[in-house]
Amino acid sequence: MINELHETIFQSTMGHLPNLIGLHVVGCPKLDHIVVLQQASQTPLLESLSLTVSVCVFTVIMLSLT
Repeated sequence: MINELHETIFQSTMGHLPNLIGLHVVGCPKLDHIVVLQQASQTPLLESLSLTVSVCVFTVIMLSLT
């Protein structure tokens, strides 16, 4: 669980996840939904996206190519 997730951390992390297939951002008040959607558009394999506004939980699901 990340208590202080904000745009800079999120954008940096997403830049390293081109094979992302699932992204679930739960209650991160310092992270704007527009940034989440912009970054999600850069992940062509993304199949699942969810956003909520309670306790901050940032979960990614990666596709293993090995």
